[in-house]
Amino acid sequence: AHIAALSQPERNCFRNGMSKLLKVANKGLPLQVSYDEKQCHETHAFTYAGEQHLVWRIRTNDMRILFYYGSDKTILIIDTFPKHAKRLTNAQKSYAEATIKRYLNGKPYIII
Repeated sequence: AHIAALSQPERNCFRNGMSKLLKVANKGLPLQVSYDEKQCHETHAFTYAGEQHLVWRIRTNDMRILFYYGSDKTILIIDTFPKHAKRLTNAQKSYAEATIKRYLNGKPYIII
């Protein structure tokens, strides 16, 4: 979801979640070290170019932040959305995969 499409409480939740994520990422350790298993875990895996790639999810209140561990400790923020279901939808999985493939092909982009 684009941030502009979020409600004001969802935007506030996203900002708080991103603030914590940036503080944790600044430590240089894997994010799951600073979050418990329910807050940060793998949520989707797919194969591309013969390698398995993992999509991770951080839960911050009722918001979800999807990310991918890239090379050289790069963290690619994929998407954020309110939690409506326990699992990712097929559309969310497809979007995450397409975003990661663009990153792997050297074509990262940011949409706010």
